[in-house]
Amino acid sequence: TTRNMLSTDGTDMCRQVVSIRSSSPIKKGFITLFQQDERMQGAPPYTQLSFALYGPLEDGKPQAEVLRSHLWPVRELVEEIPHSKPLPAGEYLVAIFTPNKVPDRQLTLVLQLDVTGHCEVTTAEADDEMRKKLALASALSGPARAIGPASTHGAWLPDG
Repeated sequence: TTRNMLSTDGTDMCRQVVSIRSSSPIKKGFITLFQQDERMQGAPPYTQLSFALYGPLEDGKPQAEVLRSHLWPVRELVEEIPHSKPLPAGEYLVAIFTPNKVPDRQLTLVLQLDVTGHCEVTTAEADDEMRKKLALASALSGPARAIGPASTHGAWLPDG
């Protein structure tokens, strides 16, 4: 289990992404995003948040959006990596989306992953180039749709 402290900066996506490098398949797991409980004295009301898992990375580019959470204003968002759909070994990124562009919100991303081999979790800055790569991975992960003789793919980003 790892806990990663992150914060929002007033943009629609946290500037920090969480990198997961696994030397063996991720057999199953949970990804949970927490924000401060609004019932605590002085805590701000919940803001809408979502996250997505991208990967595996090839030459620094995520190949697909693997999973995404709901876009909800709740204390915790939880998504499962089911044992029926293990993830191959490799590098993955978790990006957090904040469509209301709330600044200075403290968040905690908890990863509970079942991995046999070595698994390294770090944070990195997401520059504009990385944001474009994540957007492309989300778009290409969407369902195929036929439009006349053409076929297209598309999906909204996890920030709605």
